[in-house]
Amino acid sequence: QKASVYWKMISDKTICFSKTTFYRYTQKLQLNNLSKRKPWKNNISITSTKPFEVLHMDVSYFCLINFTAYLYLIIDNFSRKILAHKFSLELNSKISTQNLIQVFREYKLSSDATRTSITDGGAENKGYVNRFINLSCVPLVKKVAQSDISSSNSMVEAVIKQLKQYHLTIDPNDDFNKLAELIPKAIEQYNNKPLDVHKGYTANQVFLVKSKAELPPLYTKAEIKIAKTNRLKVNKANRCVSCK
Repeated sequence: QKASVYWKMISDKTICFSKTTFYRYTQKLQLNNLSKRKPWKNNISITSTKPFEVLHMDVSYFCLINFTAYLYLIIDNFSRKILAHKFSLELNSKISTQNLIQVFREYKLSSDATRTSITDGGAENKGYVNRFINLSCVPLVKKVAQSDISSSNSMVEAVIKQLKQYHLTIDPNDDFNKLAELIPKAIEQYNNKPLDVHKGYTANQVFLVKSKAELPPLYTKAEIKIAKTNRLKVNKANRCVSCK
C-alpha cells in the first residue's frame, strides 16, 4: 500500500523523489499503517506481453456469522486488471464457467489466438470449466498451478488479499446483499489504483495498451532535473537545527 500511495503522489506530481526516499519519510513521520509489500518467496513468476495472453482464475471464501460466500475472480496477467467476478453462496464449476463466458463475451475475444488460463486444482475449476475449454471454438488452454506448471497462482491470490485488506470494510454481521454491493466498488477502486509493478500506472491504464513500451515515465528527464534543482534551493534556504 505504501507503493500505491507513492505512485499516486508521483502521478499527481505532488512529489518528485525516489521510492526509497518516500519510505524514509513515512518512517520518520511514523506512518506505519502504510504497509510495504512483501515479495513472494520461492515463486517463479508468469509474465505475458499483451492483454488476455494469460488469465488467472481463483475463488476466495468469505466466512461471516450468518453465511459463507464465494468470490470468483478472473485476472489479466499483463495488466493485473480484474476482468470479471461472480459472488455466490455456492461453490461449483458452473459459476466459474459463467465467469469465463462473461470475459469472452464482454471483451469479444476471437478464436485466432490461443490463451492460457491458470487455476488451482479445486473442483470449481473442473467439470463445466473443462467442458467449456474443450470446445473447439474456445481458444483456451488450462494449466493447473504447481501441477501442470511449476509456478503458483500467486498473482490472483495477491489481488484477493489487496481487495480484502484495503478495499473492503466488512462487518461480521453483514448480510449477503450488502457484501454483494460492496464488492464491485472495491474492484473498481483496485482497477484504478496506481500499482508499483506498473511504475504508477493503474491496471485499467495498462490494460488499454498493446505493450508497456507505450507507457511513458510519469516524469520526463527535464521535469526531474527541474525538481532536483528546486529541491536543492529549498534545502539550502532552510537549514536544519544542527546547522544553525
